[in-house]
Amino acid sequence: MYYSQRGNKMSRAGKKVWFILVSVSLILVMCYFVMFLWNALLPDLLHVNMISYSQAIGLWVLSRLLFGRFHFGRGEKSYAGGGRAEYRWKDKLSAMSEADRSTFKAEWRARCAEKGRAAGAEQS
Repeated sequence: MYYSQRGNKMSRAGKKVWFILVSVSLILVMCYFVMFLWNALLPDLLHVNMISYSQAIGLWVLSRLLFGRFHFGRGEKSYAGGGRAEYRWKDKLSAMSEADRSTFKAEWRARCAEKGRAAGAEQS
């Protein structure tokens, strides 16, 4: 590892180098995973040709471009993790008065309870 001379803490330059190495390694592993899945599944299912590692890299880059997941440090989180929408809701709730906030929460609890009763009735 890249440690500074001041002790066992990594220097800022060392952290950058370590981050770049880990990022590149993860990208290369993901490309190998794309190639493995393509070659294991699609030739039998769809009768397409097998792909090489360089084609897998191109396919991975193309999928990232088409589906928009190149963020490069803009601070966006995954869809499951909340991301910016979560912060917008927190901002809206914090800007409301206490009475508005309790009315808002009660309305959503009622809506969720209605859906829960409807789902429970369908399962019975």
